[in-house]
Amino acid sequence: MTEVATAWDTAVHVWVDLALSNDRYFIDATLRMNASPPLEEMALRLGDAIHCFRSALDSLAWSLCNLDGAVPAEPTKVYFPCAPTEGKWKNAAKALESMPAEFLERIHQMQPFNTGPGSPLQLLVDLSNQDKHRGMITGRANPSALQIGVHTGGATGTRNGITNGMRIDFLNPEMTLADGIPFARIETSVPVDLTHEREPVGLEYFVSVGDQEYPLGDVQMGLIQLQQVMIFVREGHSPPSPQPPA
Repeated sequence: MTEVATAWDTAVHVWVDLALSNDRYFIDATLRMNASPPLEEMALRLGDAIHCFRSALDSLAWSLCNLDGAVPAEPTKVYFPCAPTEGKWKNAAKALESMPAEFLERIHQMQPFNTGPGSPLQLLVDLSNQDKHRGMITGRANPSALQIGVHTGGATGTRNGITNGMRIDFLNPEMTLADGIPFARIETSVPVDLTHEREPVGLEYFVSVGDQEYPLGDVQMGLIQLQQVMIFVREGHSPPSPQPPA
């Protein structure tokens, strides 16, 4: 997902046109774009990833419950649990009694009530449940990063409370992504000249599932940690450290 966003950002489809005032103290930035971000592709990839991880975890639990010829007592209840409390873990673990104790203990260690905030298992369950029951995954992108290069000719000074710098007033508080809308007005402490009349704008991506929204970076980190969870359960390597939500 993030590779799709990075590739799109690198092509610079979103930028601002800059206009310098006659007195050279103000710069008006107008948002421009020549294409829309690939949000649908990113959403489809995330949906596929969620389904694959859920299936992979359940397959792992099934294979461990059938290890060395073991047979689970209730095969239809075998799945990789995600328990928010110890009590719910005990109920879920009953179906995994044919699993060797060392593997069951590793799964126990990875439960959200043990790992705390930022549990990758909890993120997976939240995303998969909302995707199934509340509607498909969607994406959103906001303009977030703006850098403007100016020449001061070495001048220094203070003006309107600004000392040797600039103040940016964003004119688009909703951070709407649309071509031709006023984006920001920049006031400087000294007269300046523009380095460029066009500057790229960075985007911040979000994933929406049902009524919940997650920064794309948090989701990507959660998926990476899910891979680490599976390796830990299988091999006993050091478990991942959950990242609390931003």
